[in-house]
Amino acid sequence: MSAAAAVPCRVSPVPAVPVPPGTRDRLKSLGPWNFVEWMLSKPGVLLTDTSLGDAARIHGVRAVAPHYARLAPQLFSLECRGGAASGGARRGPEGDVWIRLRQLRAAIPGILFQMPLCGPDRVGGAVRRVVVQAVENGVDLFRVSDPSNRIGGMRAAMEAAVDGGALCEGVLRYGADVRDGGLGYWAGLARQLEQAGAHVVGIEDAAGTACPRAIGALVRALKGEVGLPLRFRARSAGDIASVLAAVEAGCDVVDGVLEAAGGPASPPGLGSIVQALRGSGRDPQIDGAVLRTLRRP
Repeated sequence: MSAAAAVPCRVSPVPAVPVPPGTRDRLKSLGPWNFVEWMLSKPGVLLTDTSLGDAARIHGVRAVAPHYARLAPQLFSLECRGGAASGGARRGPEGDVWIRLRQLRAAIPGILFQMPLCGPDRVGGAVRRVVVQAVENGVDLFRVSDPSNRIGGMRAAMEAAVDGGALCEGVLRYGADVRDGGLGYWAGLARQLEQAGAHVVGIEDAAGTACPRAIGALVRALKGEVGLPLRFRARSAGDIASVLAAVEAGCDVVDGVLEAAGGPASPPGLGSIVQALRGSGRDPQIDGAVLRTLRRP
């Protein structure tokens, strides 16, 4: 089932309660680097919800959005790609994707919106223009990556994000077994991202080859090398074991998806992550009943 088909269009009335403050309000209050310190100080793991995905394709998102704002302000961020998945604006069947992003932002004012960017230097000018547009339309965090983990190729996009006042996450696309002597390679890349100005270091299982012991070892190694928050995204909906290994090793943020909105290549379900961590020292402090309400509001 695709995310577009899974997000419900028939929803219950929006709760008649004020929108509580969330992570976006905290970022505006603290500024990027103090916000990073807040992330590092949190005992519980922070959760990113990727269910909204691409605002150009998902039906019913605008109907669900007010429920997110009122029922799940504890979420760290929501993935809303808006008009740029790879450095250029796109138009979907419903017109200007920036308009839809603005509509989502109006409905969810308090939670961080994040957007992926592939940032090769050869399109640096285009990336900078897209970042400016995205920030103006409500994006707060950019996940900058390069298919080959070329940090030099990511610098233009990272600089654009930082110059725009947004949070910048430099992403490492994991694709090898770090137990086989590769920890030094990944630690070196993480140090380069830190030196390039990243606020967060992301680890994404690009090839679906992660295993729990390797991810745990990688997170512990990077925690010892950089003073930045770490985020982990598993490639497979069934790979909750790697997510829990990352959390146990000290990962600060992990990605998940509402169970009804996921697909085979989605990260594991948020409900499963919350249930597995309930009562532990890394409990994200989000009510599973709220997630069920968001799934079928």
